[in-house]
Amino acid sequence: MGGLARRAAVYDRIHEAHENVLVLDAGSLFGQRRDEERAQSIFLAEETANLGYDVFGLGEWDLNYGLSFLRQIEQKHNFTWTNANVRRDGSDELIFPPFVVREIAGLRVGMISVLSPRYKIITMTSEPDNFVVESPRDALNEYLPALREKADLIVLLAQMPSAEIREMLLDMGEGTGIDVCIEGHEAKQYRRVNNVGDVLLLAANNQGKYVGQVDMMVTKQGEVQDATVTIHALDQQSPEIEELAKKVDKFKADNAAKSKAALSFDHERPHGAANERFLGVHTCARCHTETARAYAESG
Repeated sequence: MGGLARRAAVYDRIHEAHENVLVLDAGSLFGQRRDEERAQSIFLAEETANLGYDVFGLGEWDLNYGLSFLRQIEQKHNFTWTNANVRRDGSDELIFPPFVVREIAGLRVGMISVLSPRYKIITMTSEPDNFVVESPRDALNEYLPALREKADLIVLLAQMPSAEIREMLLDMGEGTGIDVCIEGHEAKQYRRVNNVGDVLLLAANNQGKYVGQVDMMVTKQGEVQDATVTIHALDQQSPEIEELAKKVDKFKADNAAKSKAALSFDHERPHGAANERFLGVHTCARCHTETARAYAESG
């Protein structure tokens, strides 16, 4: 969250320099699965709403606090999530539209999002929020034909391991209709034009520390004729919006004591040193996802 003010400054510069801008996020807008980050997620959503995002893909961390929480964020800030392969357990309906189409400069741009089944969705809520993550490949096979009829240019927002994305795209072959794929999740950045078959592959990930920019020349028929990639590092040398930086600092200061308290619990114990602390079940759940799910769902 520390780079939020720098991200806003980068977006301002891009909008000043370019008339036709589409702002996308491949997914996992929210942070790690911890109770104390709920307030941070709400704050992050409020400030992200001012950055002009057009579409979000779905990541497993977006459902940290349940689907109803995410829908409230979506409605309050007029966000748009899309996903083609996540359903509620026992339901035949997707939790979000499988794809979204936006028109920019007369070009119809379609965004479709998939999530890898290997990324487990665990919600920190008492509600029975269980989800089924289906095959990304099967989902694309099902929804791409309809999207091709509605869009001139297709962007895949992929919350998948990089190797899985490449394997899937190579296996699908050329002519799928996917023009651009934005990788999510893995901490990597592609600093030049990177293709898998006829798909332009992009990535600018690592805990919100980077912004990826691709400048494209696209025909009216959706053919990408030229592309240039720029990676903006949101480090100490990057300018920031001072007003937003102060809001972030104030939020951190106001919530510092609460966050510290959430990491440990003082209580009497028969064994162990007085300075020892227990981190709690949610810390364990970050790695032991299946055990945590069984723990949460059992009596």
